[in-house]
Amino acid sequence: MKNYLPLTRVIRLMALAVVTAVFSSCEKTSKEPPGSFSIYECYEKYSNAVELKWNESPHVDYYEIYRDGIIIEYSWHITEYLDCEVEYGKHAYYIMAHNNYGSTASNTYWVDVTSGGGSGGGGGSGGGGGSQTEEWVKVSATGYLPYWYCPTDGSTVPSTKQRDNDVNAYKNTKTGAYKVKWAYKEYAAHKGYNKLTLDTDYHTVYNSYTGRYTSCCDYYYYEFTIHE
Repeated sequence: MKNYLPLTRVIRLMALAVVTAVFSSCEKTSKEPPGSFSIYECYEKYSNAVELKWNESPHVDYYEIYRDGIIIEYSWHITEYLDCEVEYGKHAYYIMAHNNYGSTASNTYWVDVTSGGGSGGGGGSGGGGGSQTEEWVKVSATGYLPYWYCPTDGSTVPSTKQRDNDVNAYKNTKTGAYKVKWAYKEYAAHKGYNKLTLDTDYHTVYNSYTGRYTSCCDYYYYEFTIHE
């Protein structure tokens, strides 16, 4: 004779499984800023129109799309955008991913718009537009040295964030775009407060209360403010 669980117990177990799944899902994403992502395609698709495509950023709520350091559009979980009526010349595009726990910048993609901007005669109208040069000047910025943060226990490594009163931040005098340099790499930034995710590290953590191992993702943050 087969033994069956009482129906009420089955219902309680099913309800517990649903609640556990919901709470574990919340714990996994509640304290995580958007993950790293990048623009992988950016080109002049039509006359005076630039198309951008980028990878999805994990845990993102919305994106800000920048051209030459200025927000031109917002996007919610859509990973492509067509920027119309772009002026002739060289332009810098980057994207900021946001949620309630921070923001993450994409790479910066440069596009040289060569068509339109006048009679549209095949780019031979010469004259002014040809000598667009990138001129980066250092600007005032302060913050903290990059540090690891564990959302599971809310701790940082080192335990006390170390101040950095001379962040290597720069502004492009031609386009108005901002960037910072760290460890021989450059990252898109914006004026004001920035919190970038430079790297991530997945590992397991032992929970002495439950006696179980759980997976955890640590984040390598870079916090700074560009004052200019």
